[in-house]
Amino acid sequence: LARPLLGYLKARDREAADGVDHFIANSSFVADRIRRAYGRGAHVIYPPVDVQRFVPRETPRGHFLAGGRLVRYKRVDRVISAANATSQPLIIFGDGPDRGRLESMAGASVRFVGACTNDQLLELMQSAIALVFPGVEDFGILPVEAQAAGTPVVALARGGALETVEDERTGVLYVEDSLECLIDALNTARDTQWSAAECRQNAERFSRQRFEREIVDFLSGIGFRPSGQLSSDWP
Repeated sequence: LARPLLGYLKARDREAADGVDHFIANSSFVADRIRRAYGRGAHVIYPPVDVQRFVPRETPRGHFLAGGRLVRYKRVDRVISAANATSQPLIIFGDGPDRGRLESMAGASVRFVGACTNDQLLELMQSAIALVFPGVEDFGILPVEAQAAGTPVVALARGGALETVEDERTGVLYVEDSLECLIDALNTARDTQWSAAECRQNAERFSRQRFEREIVDFLSGIGFRPSGQLSSDWP
């Protein structure tokens, strides 16, 4: 039953895509998917990140950090396995349907703190050795927020992380999706002297002001003339 339905939906999707004048993608990773699926180019405009809210602070760094919405595709279980194998201190923030399973596999060095306020998350980032990001996201706002707080990122070298993390400058991008490779990346992050200023500088490339400017420039370039300024609460 699913096969003919999916075929119908795919045809309708392609028909709708053929009627699109211009595509905007939130990363080159997504632009490539648009090219492969629809045979069309897409202009890349990275989404806005509230980098002004995440600021660096001089504070001791004693744990790795991971989390967000606790669902399977985020691969938080991979980080827990690495922490279990090395006894590295790991804090997991956030909540979601996968939390019970993740808690059941966590060793003594792993601590769950649940949902956090913005201020609590900022403190966790500021005191982290690195944010660990083992999943594949279209863009991934969390790594940019961490870098804005002066914290490097350990991320799988796929998806949006390739565009938001500068390997060996603002974090560690590990190529092989394996436990051994992740452990090596964690050890590298722990043993490296990172520059909070360089992490912050990289994150500022994704500011809200840049996003609004690029949206207006793109619309102007295709003949649309927006009147006035974009409002501060524009989504």
